[in-house]
Amino acid sequence: MTEANQIATADALTLYCRLNHGNHNYYCGNVIEFTVDIVNNSPQPVYNLIYHQAFPDIVKPDDNTQFSVVTSSGKIIYKEECVIIAIAEIKANDTVRIIIKGRIDDL
Repeated sequence: MTEANQIATADALTLYCRLNHGNHNYYCGNVIEFTVDIVNNSPQPVYNLIYHQAFPDIVKPDDNTQFSVVTSSGKIIYKEECVIIAIAEIKANDTVRIIIKGRIDDL
């Protein structure tokens, strides 16, 4: 898996994202995996977060119907070419991990 890139920081939250696409080449049909860590850096819990991940046209659901999603917390909502995670709470100094799998579409 590639090194995590810090892509956003707020007063209490830091968002890290990693992309793993197997052999580091983008070929049609390859499965890719996005790993997102939302870190609460605060001594207080954070409530009512929405994480939204849209995908470019070339990334399709892994099974042709919906993306494969695993999350350590939150409700998963599938909407066309995106995934939404509604997170009720991230406890103080805790992390929510989201793993989304898709595949590179045949062009």
